Amino acid sequence: MPLDEKLRWPVSIALTPGGEQLVVSRYGDVVWDFWPYLPHENRNDSQKKIQWSMDLGNGTQLTDPENALLLRSCKDYIWAYFAEPVEGRKRPSMFTVIKQFTRPMTTLVKWMVSRGFTQFRQIDGHAMEYVAHARTGAKMTTAWERLALLEKLYFQREKLADALHEHPWPFDTAASLSGLSSSRDRYKPKTLLIPDKVFRKLGMVAIDYVENQASRILDARDRLAQCDDKYKAVYLPELGRYQRDVTLRAQSLGYSTAREHSRELFNLKTACYIVIAMFSGIRDSELLSISVNCIVHGQVHDGVELKWLCGTIYKTGVRPKKWVVPPIVETAVKAMERSSEPLRSLLSYEEQKLIALPVRSSAQTKRLQAVHTQKDKLFLGIDRCAGNRIAVACTSTDQLKKFCQRHEITDDDGQPWPLASHQFRRTFAYNYAKNQMGDLLYLKEHFGHFGIDMTMLYADAGTDEYEADTDLVRMIAEAKHERHIEILSNIVESDGAVATGSAWVGEWRRTIRTAPNKEHLIEELADTLSLSGTGHSWCAGSAKGTGCGSRCMFEPDMCVDCNWAIISGEHLPVWQEIARQQEIVMACEDIGVPGKVRAQRILSKARETIAKLEGSVGHAES
Repeated sequence: MPLDEKLRWPVSIALTPGGEQLVVSRYGDVVWDFWPYLPHENRNDSQKKIQWSMDLGNGTQLTDPENALLLRSCKDYIWAYFAEPVEGRKRPSMFTVIKQFTRPMTTLVKWMVSRGFTQFRQIDGHAMEYVAHARTGAKMTTAWERLALLEKLYFQREKLADALHEHPWPFDTAASLSGLSSSRDRYKPKTLLIPDKVFRKLGMVAIDYVENQASRILDARDRLAQCDDKYKAVYLPELGRYQRDVTLRAQSLGYSTAREHSRELFNLKTACYIVIAMFSGIRDSELLSISVNCIVHGQVHDGVELKWLCGTIYKTGVRPKKWVVPPIVETAVKAMERSSEPLRSLLSYEEQKLIALPVRSSAQTKRLQAVHTQKDKLFLGIDRCAGNRIAVACTSTDQLKKFCQRHEITDDDGQPWPLASHQFRRTFAYNYAKNQMGDLLYLKEHFGHFGIDMTMLYADAGTDEYEADTDLVRMIAEAKHERHIEILSNIVESDGAVATGSAWVGEWRRTIRTAPNKEHLIEELADTLSLSGTGHSWCAGSAKGTGCGSRCMFEPDMCVDCNWAIISGEHLPVWQEIARQQEIVMACEDIGVPGKVRAQRILSKARETIAKLEGSVGHAES
C-alpha cells in the first residue's frame, strides 16, 4: 500500500449523537487518541492515547524526519499487535496496547537510538546486549516486559515489514533472563491485604462519616452555596478588621473556616468511596461507573431483603454487572447522590448547550460524549488542570493515604497505612471468607448481611441485563482456602497446648513434621477439612452435618468435651473473657438457681480450658 494512503488510515473513530462517524485519529497523526473505545472513568485522557513525539535522549524526537523509518516501524508493530495479535494469543486490550508503547517500547527505542539502530531488524545478533540494559534498575516484572517485546517482534515477523528475523535468545526465555521464572514470589498475590487493625478503624471512621456526619456536612454545603459573593468582606468592629462573609457563615455552622468545611466535604466523599469499596468488593473502575439510582432491591432470602449495586465492568469487555451489598452501601450511595447533585445539574446544562451547537469540532464532540456518559455519575469533581471542567474524579492513592493520615489510621509501626484502591477487592474476599467461617470479629454487623451463600445468590442473579461478578466469587473461594491453610499452619506448626482436639492435632503435628514437603501436606489437609469458627473454637463438625448443630455458638462449654472442636492458643483471650463474664453473672443475686447453675457450669469449663491452654497441671479449681 502506498505510504501516503496508509497515513490517512483511521485508527480511531467516534460516533456523534446523530450516529455519524467522526475520525478521531489517523495513522499519520502525531497522537493516536483512543478515547471512543475507553469509557473507563478511572483513567485520565493521557492514559487513553499514544503520544508518538517521544524524546529519544539524543536531542531528537521520534516524529522528527531523521527518525521516520523507526517511527513507521513502531506504528506498524503497535497496529499489528492489536489488529493481528501473536498467533495463539488473545487480542490485547486497548490499554495493554497503549502501555506496550509507553513502557517497554520506549525503553527499547531509546536503546536502539543510542546504538545507531534505525530499524528493528538491526537488533538481530545484538539482542543479548539489550538484556543488561533492560534489567538495569528495573523490577523483574518490568525487565520481563521489556525483554518479552523482542520475542513478540520475532513472533510477528511474518506480519511486519520490519521485525526480528532471528529469535533473540534461541535457548532461553524473557521470563528466565529477567529472573522472573526463578522468583519464589512469582505466583504470590502482589496486592496487600489491609490488616485487621487498620481495616477495623478505617471502616469505623468511614461509616461514621456516612451514617452520622453526611447530613450535617451537606446541609452546611447548601447553606454556604447561598453566599452571593464568597469574597465579600464584612467589617467586625469588635475585632477591628474585615472578615469574609462565607467564613462567618461557616463559623455559624460549626466550622472554623470555609476551607475546613471543604476539607470535611472531601473527607465525606472519600469515606463514601471507602464504604462502597470495602463492603462490595468491586474494582475502582467499576465503582466510578456507578450512577444515580444504582441500588436495586431484590427478593427476600431467609428474611433478608437483598440490595444489588448496579454498575459497569471493564475487565473483560464493557458490560453491565451487579453486586449484592449490605445496607451501609446504600446509605453511602444516597450520600453521594446528594453530594454530586449540583455538579450533575451543571453537566446537564452543558450537554444542552453542546447539543444546540449547529456545528461541533472534534474537541466539542469528544466533550459531548464525555458529558453525556458522566452526567448521572456519583463521583464527580472539578478538574483544575483542564479549565475547571466537571468530570468523574478518581479517588487517588494520595487521597486515600491522606484520609488515613488525618484520622490516624496506622499500621503496627505507627505510620499511616499506605491505602490504595486495589487493596479493597482482595481484602473484601478475605473478610467475606472469614465471615462465612464464623471467624470475623469486627464490622460483623455489615458483613453479616452476607450470611447467605454468595455463590448461590450470584448463580440465581443472571435473570436480567446485569451479569453477576463470578470472578469475585472465585476470589472468595480462594481466600477461604487460604484461610484454612493459615489456620491449620498456625495449629500444626506450633508446640502450643490445645484444650480440645489434642488427639487430632497431635497426629497432625507428628505427620507434618516428618513430611518432606510440609506446605504441600498442609494444603492437602485443608482440602479435606472444612472448619467453621465459633469465636471460642474451630469446629470441624458443622460442615459435615455432625456435632451439636452450631448450638455451641451460644453454649461455649459444649465445645470443651466435643470431639469435633479444636480450642488452641489463639482462643485463650476469648475463654478468659468468658470466665470473667460468668464471674460477674455469679455475683448477681437476681438470676435464680437455674441461672447460677448454668453460670457455674460454663465458668468451670472456662477455667479448665484456660488451665490447659496456659499449660497448667491438673484441672482448674471449681
